[in-house]
Amino acid sequence: MVWVSMLLAGMNISLRLKKRRDFLSEIVVFLNTAIVEIGYVNMPLTDILRKATASGICGRLDFIDDCICRTANGEDFNIAWTKSVSRSALPFTLHEREKLISLGGLLGTSDADGQRAVLTLFLHSFELYGERAENVYSKYGRLCLTVSGFLGMGIFVIML
Repeated sequence: MVWVSMLLAGMNISLRLKKRRDFLSEIVVFLNTAIVEIGYVNMPLTDILRKATASGICGRLDFIDDCICRTANGEDFNIAWTKSVSRSALPFTLHEREKLISLGGLLGTSDADGQRAVLTLFLHSFELYGERAENVYSKYGRLCLTVSGFLGMGIFVIML
């Protein structure tokens, strides 16, 4: 029982690292999509968010759906974005969350070229975060499972 508990704890840590990597890659896809939609179609922000969730490219990013609901209820986009990202249950670091909040404060405040430039800067940041998350997952994901399994076995042997 102890071994199983420790193994499950290791699996939980490994899964959390994997989810963080996956969510960051979804943000990169969303930012790429937003760059294209703003630059070539000149689509409004709320329509970009709706299209992104409808197509499923960022279906796991809970703050986007929340932001859509808030703006539909008449809330200003920047305020809705800030509240939605702040309340998101996704496993972002504090720095990543603050970066996302600052993105919402800059969107919709300039022409299409300015917004594309801002999105491109944030895209590069989140690509870097994604690479780091991938490295952490590949380095520590399997290690967490192995160490937790050995710890569980060690505790079990000591208890005997």
